[in-house]
Amino acid sequence: MVLKFGLLIGTVIIIALSQKKNWCGDRKLSFVFFTMLTIGFLYGSAYILEIQIPSVANGLTKLIKNIRGIS
Repeated sequence: MVLKFGLLIGTVIIIALSQKKNWCGDRKLSFVFFTMLTIGFLYGSAYILEIQIPSVANGLTKLIKNIRGIS
């Protein structure tokens, strides 16, 4: 598990450093970039820890089925 986290953190650092010249000057791009990187890191961490995170699509499907009365 420690090895997987090390690889995940290493990958995040390499991606951030390789894209540094692209997001240094643009504030909006920097925000989007780090938001996407953080989401990827959180989902990767959840996968390593084997935490089940329901997807947004499944949640919306259940909501619509409940509204329509479909079981």
